[in-house]
Amino acid sequence: MSKPRCAGLSLTALLGLTLCAHTATAGPAPAGTRGYDAWLAAHAPALQRLSTTRSGAPAAAAPAPKVGGQVVTTTEDDTNHDGTIDNRAVVTTTFDKKGRVVSEATDGDTGADGTVESHSLLTNEYDKSGNVVLKVSVSNINNLGAGGDGSVFERATLSTTYDSKGHPLTELGLVDNESDGHVDLRDKTTYECDTKGNAVKVVAEVDEAADGTVDMRFTIRTTYDQKGRALEEWAENDEDADGTPESVLHGVTVYDAAGNVIEHTSEVDEGADGVIDGTSRDL
Repeated sequence: MSKPRCAGLSLTALLGLTLCAHTATAGPAPAGTRGYDAWLAAHAPALQRLSTTRSGAPAAAAPAPKVGGQVVTTTEDDTNHDGTIDNRAVVTTTFDKKGRVVSEATDGDTGADGTVESHSLLTNEYDKSGNVVLKVSVSNINNLGAGGDGSVFERATLSTTYDSKGHPLTELGLVDNESDGHVDLRDKTTYECDTKGNAVKVVAEVDEAADGTVDMRFTIRTTYDQKGRALEEWAENDEDADGTPESVLHGVTVYDAAGNVIEHTSEVDEGADGVIDGTSRDL
């Protein structure tokens, strides 16, 4: 089944929008956003794993389904364009009898010397309607990126619930940095969708210590036209989850008669005080 439009927004989307608020203004980030920037930098690896778990995107282009079988895809990268392969990735995709992806295993060979340094495995579980209800990602990529020897594997899971129409209601993301059974980061995203499946409100709550306390909250509200195209978005960044946002981003998208985006403007209110601190416009 096709992915409901309501599923298009998640914690990572919220993070991206609030980051855009910072790039739209000139000079150093205001005091109201520096704490957020520091938190984001500290947890970027874990959030990246959640992003990968949400999207399920393999290292290479998704192969054509092979019902009940496997497809192995190898990609090679000549970074310096000198005719020598610098990196190699092998993705093994396994399909069930309905042609759905049940697992993607990726082996990365940095230097293409025959030694596999990075490993990651993404698995999917489905409900009777074909919705993905559980994604599990296990990888040593972040350990390698942090200067480790690749012996530490991080485990990220994403559990999703749906309504009777297949629209997501909640997503619960958990990150176990060392796959030792201890959850180090938790985030929960709730969706409100209209009758057409458009996400009109998305709220992501981050429990950065996984101790049951919500430390940050991100909210996006979106309006749509009759064709289901996003017209306006309001993104609120509540850095301490006290109910009062520290910054607000307002975006407006304009389309031509053919449905192409012809303009996108953003306004940033860094203090959430009604004063616009920065604007951007893309044509």
